[in-house]
Amino acid sequence: MTLETDPGSEKRDYSISLVRANLIVTLLSLPMAAVMYMFFLFLATPVPISPPATAGRLMLFLALLIAGITLHEVLHAIGWIIAGRLPVSSVSFGFKLRTLSPYAHLREAVPARIYRAGILLPFIVLGLLPYIVGILLANQLVMIYGLFFTLAAGGDLLALWLLRGVPGDVLVEDHPTRAGCRVYEPSQST
Repeated sequence: MTLETDPGSEKRDYSISLVRANLIVTLLSLPMAAVMYMFFLFLATPVPISPPATAGRLMLFLALLIAGITLHEVLHAIGWIIAGRLPVSSVSFGFKLRTLSPYAHLREAVPARIYRAGILLPFIVLGLLPYIVGILLANQLVMIYGLFFTLAAGGDLLALWLLRGVPGDVLVEDHPTRAGCRVYEPSQST
């Protein structure tokens, strides 16, 4: 689905630098992690990890973290492709070494609701759901996995925050180098 932008519309920047985004997310992550962990302790009595299984579980946990980092970006693409009925070629992937940030980049303008769907999918699938399952099962490793990927979605949640108030049918394009997007707003004729 390729949408034409109105020649009378103006592009507004709803983004911040990756360095600034990482700084904001880092500053908010510690208090957020503490609150999420305390919430877990309040609702679930953690099942102790037996010492013989700890090394194996830790290796599996680390492997799942590494796989999850890649899956996070793939889930952005899946969200955009499915919600927007877009071709796979509309998304590119990469890694910014300077900020240690993997990324999925949507190459075309889409309605804000489709952009938001792709942004939220990794947070829900890798962060929120495992966190809730960890609480329900009183499983500390599953909860920590969900907590980690909730924090890893901090930049995505920041991008959503930047878009607050933008109607769902307004066209947006993913910013190619910054956290956030550009919004095509109809020009105000007087």
